[in-house]
This record gives sequence, C-alpha cells and structure tokens, in this order.
Amino acid sequence: MIKKRGQVTLFIIIAVVLLIVIFSAVMFREQIARNFAKVFQPEAEPLRLYVEKCITYVGNSGIELMARQGGYVQIPPKLDVSFDGYLPRASAAFGPVVGLKTPMWWYKGQSYVPQKADMEAQLSLFMEQNLPTCFANFMSFPDLEIVERGNLTVTTEIHSKDVLFTVNYPITAKARAATGQSVAELENFRMPIQKNLGELYELGKSLMDYENNNAFIEDLTVDIISVADGAGDSPYFPMEGFDIRCPGKVWSEQFELIPDLQQMMHYNLNYVNFKGTYFTDPGYDYFRKQYSFRAADKNYPDAQVKLIYDKSYGMNLDVQPSSGDIVRGIPMKIPLLGQCFQIYHHRYTVDFPVRFQITDIKTGLVFSFATPVVIEKNQAKRYMSPFFTDYEYVAPTDDEFCANRQFTRTVLVDDAVTKDKISGVNIKYECVRFGCELGETKQPEFDGIPIYGSVPSLTTKFPPCLNGFVIASKEGYVQNVSQFTVSVQGGEFPPISLTPLKDLNMGVVVAELENGGLNIRGLNDGEIAVIFLTSPSRKYDEAFYYPPNPYVKNKLGVIYDDVDYNLDIKIVKNNIVTGGYFLDKWSLRRAQLSTANEVLFTVFVKKDVPKTNQEFADFWNNQVVQISPDYLPAVR
Repeated sequence: MIKKRGQVTLFIIIAVVLLIVIFSAVMFREQIARNFAKVFQPEAEPLRLYVEKCITYVGNSGIELMARQGGYVQIPPKLDVSFDGYLPRASAAFGPVVGLKTPMWWYKGQSYVPQKADMEAQLSLFMEQNLPTCFANFMSFPDLEIVERGNLTVTTEIHSKDVLFTVNYPITAKARAATGQSVAELENFRMPIQKNLGELYELGKSLMDYENNNAFIEDLTVDIISVADGAGDSPYFPMEGFDIRCPGKVWSEQFELIPDLQQMMHYNLNYVNFKGTYFTDPGYDYFRKQYSFRAADKNYPDAQVKLIYDKSYGMNLDVQPSSGDIVRGIPMKIPLLGQCFQIYHHRYTVDFPVRFQITDIKTGLVFSFATPVVIEKNQAKRYMSPFFTDYEYVAPTDDEFCANRQFTRTVLVDDAVTKDKISGVNIKYECVRFGCELGETKQPEFDGIPIYGSVPSLTTKFPPCLNGFVIASKEGYVQNVSQFTVSVQGGEFPPISLTPLKDLNMGVVVAELENGGLNIRGLNDGEIAVIFLTSPSRKYDEAFYYPPNPYVKNKLGVIYDDVDYNLDIKIVKNNIVTGGYFLDKWSLRRAQLSTANEVLFTVFVKKDVPKTNQEFADFWNNQVVQISPDYLPAVR
C-alpha cells in the first residue's frame, strides 16, 4: 500500500513538471523561436533585427507625430477644415497649413480630447501604412527570397512609461541558391518603445480639465489687463478709474490695445507653472503666488509644462464702450468739471489661442495641444455647448435653449451676514449667449399660503450647460454670479450667498491748510469729491461722487457687515486734483451701521494750490496721508 502511494505521488510530480514545461513552451514560444533562429538558423538573425529596427524607427516616428499633434496622427476633420481649429492657424489667403498641427482640445464648446483607444488605433494604422516603406521589399537582403505568408497587422498598447507594438507579419525567408531551402519563418514581433506618451497624455488631460473647470487662463488675462497701469514703459488698458486730462486719452484697438496685450500675454505666460511638475523658479514672489497652480492629483517630476502664446496665433479684442476702433473714457456730464472729466468702466471681450507644451526632460518627447481663451465682458466664457451633434453645431434661439430645460435643481440663497435664507431673489441662468429667467426664491405654499417655518427656495428645471452662470440678484444686495455645471453628472448647487448693502447719505467738509492751521469750509463752486471705496477681501470696488447730481449715484453704498475698506478721496477743480483724503484701513461695523444713515468726510486742500506734480506729490505724501487717520469719517 505504501509502495502504491509512492508510485501515485511520483506520477503526480511528473504530470506537474510536464504541465510546467508545456505552459512555458506556450508562453515563451516567441523567445524560444528567436533563440532557435540564433542557434540553428543564424542566417535569420539579421532579418529579425532588421524588422525590429524598422518597427522601432517607424514606431518612434508615429509616437513623436502623435505627441506633437495632441494625441492624433490625423486631427479630427472638424478641426482640420476649420481655419482656427488648430495651430498654427490657417488663413483664407494662404489656405490650410501643411505639416504639424496642434489641435484645439476645446473648440466652440465641444471637447476634442482624444480617447486612448482611438490613439492606439491611429498608431496601429500608422504602423501598418509605413512599415512596408521601411522594409523596402527587403532589398538589403539580396541573397534571400522573402515571401509574405499573410497580411501585416499591428496592435498598439499605450502605457504610462512605454508604447508596446505587437506586429504580426508572417514571412518566410529562403536562400536564392539552387536548393531553395527555407532559412526561417518569422511571424510575431513585440517591441516596447520607452517613450512615456501615456503619462504625458494623462497630464495633458488634467491640465485641460483644470482650465475648463477653473478658467485660470481667462482669469490671468483679465488680471493682466487690470493691473497694467502704464508705469515706466508698460502699457495701460482702460478698465476702471477716472481721468481729468484734456484732451482725454484715446486708444486704437487694432494698433495699440491688441499689440500691447499680445506682447504681455507672450511674456507673462512664461511664468505660469504647475505644482508637481518640473519647472524653473520664476524669481519673483508675485509670480510664485499668482502664477502657480495645482492641476493634477499626482506628481510628474520629469514633465515640464509651458504655456505659450505667440502673436502669430492671432487675437480678437473688442472693448465696450468704444466707437469703431477707438476707445476712450466715458465723459461725465458734470457741469462743475467740464468735459475733461472721464471715467473708465470698460468691458473686454477677447479670444485667442494658447498652446500647452509638455516636455519629458529625460527622453525629450514633446506633447502639445491648444485651447482658445475666451473672455466676454471681463468674464470667462468656457461653456461646453449642449448643441453639438455628430455632424454640425446647431444654433438655437433663446426661446429654444430655455425650452430645453431637462434637469431639476434647487436654488437656495442666504444672506452672507445673517446666514438666513432669502426670498424674492431673482434667478437667471446664462450659457454661452443664452439667458433664461427661471423665477424667484420663495417659501413653499399650501393652497396659496406660505408654509410657516419653511425655507425660501426655487426648485425648477435648468437647461444643460457646462460652466454656465447662475445670476442671483435682489435690491439691497450685491449681485452674485456663480459658475455651475448642469448635466446628468452634475449634482445639486451649494447655497448662494448675497452680500447685503446699506446706503448712506454723504457729506464733505474741506479742511484748508494755511500757515500751519486749518480753515474748515464746504466745497467751493467747481469743486467735486470723487470717493473710491474698495475691499479686496469682499471683492468690492465702487466709486461715488459729491455733491449730488442727477447723473451718478448719490448715496454711499457699503456692505452691511463688519468690513475693512481702503478709502481714497480726490478733490478735483478745473480738471486738476487739488487735494483729498486717504485711509488705508477704514473699519465699518454692522452694529455701527444699524442705526446710521449718513457719513461725513473731511478732505484736505492747500490754500495755495500745488502748481507742479512734484509739489502735489509732496503735499499728498507728507500732509494728506499723514493727517488723514486723525480725521476719521463720521458715521451717524
């Protein structure tokens, strides 16, 4: 019995060994065949190496082409036939571009980010079309007759760190001698190429998603326009503020504003960097803080990302208000100041393309794609349009767009100070150029009677839109504009907050400096106070004018909460700034405002008006700024 058990055990061991041998032979038959060709058919080894060299060469060419064309060997027809669907841009005068094209990954509200499976299919087709050219009928082997036993087919797998090509190419090599004996039969070739196409593609998708969701390039552009103050040789873009020079400043959109903005975008975008990637320190704290972004969840330490704009890409710009190509300040019809007093409250509509260039610093592989930057009236307009079909863009009317309300959402609006929910808030939803009035928040009703203790809200259907804008407005509050996506995947909106305002009557007294003393008086004929009130933390920036006149707002609107403001007052007479008031931190408290209805400002001028800019600068810095904190505005 023990002997039989031993025999059974021996048979089992032998069976297991045979299974391992058979499995290994199946799994490693390709390597075995290759080694067999080396040992028993040495004439086949140069042929095998030649085929593999072609696979490597053509594969590298396809990878390089696909990377530089944003994941495409051939960019989509919709982009290819459009003059602005890729970079460099085509033109009606010179026709389409021949050569490398960087496609728009976001174009007219539609995503053109390629799918990895499509990328693999395009690379396989590229290999099948170009490998025969590399083989060149095997003219490098005149002593061999190469016979194809089947069609050449290629399968591609894109991984993070490499691209694997599996080439099925059944060929038989025969010597051209009289015997015609078979030298070797070759068929399957598996060639991994160490290029991290997949990794760069994944980083590119993260960058595109970040831009679509946050519109950070649009925000940077508006910031660049707003901070360009004309200091030194830098340009100046009219946006907010006032001017009292005669004649007022005039700009040409085509010959000044566009070239200046093109130059600034070209240089400033060089400082953009993305956390987790390889980048060079910009050397300035401002760029470290304002131009640094976290776009991807994982780190890519060997990937360098550059955001590129070149003036050859073109730029469209329209400033309102304007007169044709000419932009100037808005003249204020204030008789005391004449026609030289102009304010700037301009809105910029801009679109231009930028190119993302991702470079692997180890292999040198460059992955590029482009996206348009779209700004409308100083606001980012990165909408994903719901009106694309597989063939064309469908342009509905406002009524048709608003009739396509599919997704139910609930809007809650609270007071930013009390946190109480607010009724009577008008809700509007904007997508691309369409706007839908959706109704007002109110308490739920039963038989027409509001339900006691219920929360005011608006539950209604919204049309689909990626990155649309919900606009909430109510008298006595600062309007709120929030960006929300409405889609199958999109969830409920978070509560929207409205900041309450309180209007205060204004008064201004003038402290006239003469011989070290102060003479208190009211505003003289021809004098006007321009009051600038800003709170960066609350994104509040307004200008007010005194004395009252029918052309401007006559009450000071302040946030009904505990807020610190920057207060800057300029006294203007005969188109010249003669004095004013400056307080870097003016603190207003809600408790103080609850019983107040008026604010009285004290401003400072000299009896002898400064005659030069230097005299005024000395007066402003050494006297106005120094004594202003001792004369706080009286809120009563």
